[in-house]
Amino acid sequence: MNKTALQFFGFALLLVFVGAGAVWGIDYYQKIHSPEYQTELKMRELEARARADTYGGSTPEETLALFIDALKRGDIDLASKYFVVDEWEKKNIELRKGKEQGSLEKITTILEKVNYPTKYSDGSYELSIVEKDNSIKFGVHFVLNNFTNKWKILEL
Repeated sequence: MNKTALQFFGFALLLVFVGAGAVWGIDYYQKIHSPEYQTELKMRELEARARADTYGGSTPEETLALFIDALKRGDIDLASKYFVVDEWEKKNIELRKGKEQGSLEKITTILEKVNYPTKYSDGSYELSIVEKDNSIKFGVHFVLNNFTNKWKILEL
């Protein structure tokens, strides 16, 4: 084989590698900027946080008692951690506003009256205040963190 043919073959091979690298680079760039990939990253982050979450009780009642105790002590950071992990920041802000407005004592008084349990078919749990006419006045909805077996507040 002569030198010109080897040079041509080498140049063609270089073009193939550069082209393949460019295609891979464009594909990778599109993937990491796609909404699906961003959602996947967010889900991985939430799962990692849920796996590391040690806050909550072994029963919904225990989680509620821990939450009430944190509110009574004014420990908003701790109280917000008894909610599901993707709500921590939002609930922290809401509880801080409640503390500033002086409504935490009112909230704890209401929460201490919660005693009627309801377990739902999806595995979630609710503790409610039920009126004499069987209407629900107030409820706290709980879900189980399956990674840590701790009950978390989903919503008040």
